[in-house]
Amino acid sequence: MTVISNKATNKHQLFYPIQQAEFITHLQVLGFSLIAVSILYLIAANWLMLPKFVQLAIPPFFLVFSSLASVFLSQNPRLTQTFDAISGLMLGLSLAVIGQVYQTGADSYQLFLVWSVLLLPWLYRPNIAVFILFAVVSHLALLLFFEHYVVVTALYDT
Repeated sequence: MTVISNKATNKHQLFYPIQQAEFITHLQVLGFSLIAVSILYLIAANWLMLPKFVQLAIPPFFLVFSSLASVFLSQNPRLTQTFDAISGLMLGLSLAVIGQVYQTGADSYQLFLVWSVLLLPWLYRPNIAVFILFAVVSHLALLLFFEHYVVVTALYDT
């Protein structure tokens, strides 16, 4: 039987500062993030084969599921933040699917503008992932807006 000294234990904690419960939480966050990305790829890869009602039903279903999981199921703040981020992604996916199915003819900046406005309620809790998503989406909306209107009006004015 081998006895581990306190010096060896402290050395182990020095090189591996993460505890087992924290490591499992990191794995859960990574797993849920990969599930969210796989849902995006599911819709993108099978877009033409899916019926319209399935195309419209998948993103809102996962949006509601992740929102309810964020509110009711998660006791860990990191998992709550992960479910909120997944909800934000599914919100944008829902808007994109509606735009694709119904051919709204809207400019691309309008999708990102509406998405960024609808992300605001998810910022009621401190959440860095949703804030980063909000910052990226709102900056894309501004970029696409100025690219469309400033460049187009500059070309037509000359």
